[in-house]
Amino acid sequence: MKFKRFIFVFCILLFAFSLVSLAFLSQINGFANAFSRTVSYNVKIFLSKISAIFPFSLFEALAVLSPIIIIFIVLAVIRKKGKERSAFAFVLAIISLLPSLYIITIAIPGKSSLEFFNVNERLEVNIEDAAFTADAIIAELSKLSSSNFEGDFEKTIIEACSDFYKIQENSAHRLPKPKYSFLPEALSRFGIHAFFAFPTAEIIINPKIPNSIKPFTLAHEYAHFLGAQSEADANFFAFLTCINAESDYVAYSGYLSALQYLLVDISSLSAEMYTIVYEKLPCFAKNDIELFNSYNLKYRSGYIYKLMDGINSVYLDKTDKNGRESYSLISEYLIAYYRKNQP
Repeated sequence: MKFKRFIFVFCILLFAFSLVSLAFLSQINGFANAFSRTVSYNVKIFLSKISAIFPFSLFEALAVLSPIIIIFIVLAVIRKKGKERSAFAFVLAIISLLPSLYIITIAIPGKSSLEFFNVNERLEVNIEDAAFTADAIIAELSKLSSSNFEGDFEKTIIEACSDFYKIQENSAHRLPKPKYSFLPEALSRFGIHAFFAFPTAEIIINPKIPNSIKPFTLAHEYAHFLGAQSEADANFFAFLTCINAESDYVAYSGYLSALQYLLVDISSLSAEMYTIVYEKLPCFAKNDIELFNSYNLKYRSGYIYKLMDGINSVYLDKTDKNGRESYSLISEYLIAYYRKNQP
């Protein structure tokens, strides 16, 4: 009974703390940054240590079992004759853990000025700058190859993310190892390549996505784990992390994935320039792009894909100042980066 009371009080206090932190303390300059690197980071590490006990995705398992769990909770409340009110209050306290964890691991870090590469003013993507940037990426891409696939690239990604984010020394091993989804077909139909599950602090990747984008995709999700809420920041963090990693395969994934975003903008500006740029690609890069496009086309027309895409767009409109456009904002980041670093 004392343990139950302790859990109840803990959940209520945690919920109150998270709400006060989000509503008031996060308005203080520097609070969100400090919170993200200390409280939020360590809470996620703690949760990831617990979920690491399970060799499978704990979040997916809980999601699959959630209807059964809900039924048991409802039955347990009903059976508490004369104590329905206290039982219901206890259930609500447990449920409050979800919004509390969301606020601590995502909402408050999202209010920080944690931008891995900040474009202060929106750039107007013109065809000349886009083509120049594409040429620079293709030059690097041509030196690499997707044939250098490394099965254990996950460790390289973790180390590269730790170095880039400047996590305290000797703590690279603290970032959780990614887990492969045991529901790959469902994720594909939902249009999900990978995701950060905040309740369990797991990085979960869809094993069905093409190998060429796996390192970039993982680095993107680690950016969210480390506090980046913006898809633009997460994409550019993934690009810089990959191209600076000590692995040709990881670097190749970074260049290729970023180029695919840039090619979309080039095609919208000039179909002729798109053809010119695309023809400069080495054959192996073209093959990987076509493989990725074929994978997307296989699922994009499905009703579930469109539904989830709509839900994601609504979520981004509420949480990201650039909304859905945040994904493709990497083109502006790339142009600014290559402008700054051109010889």
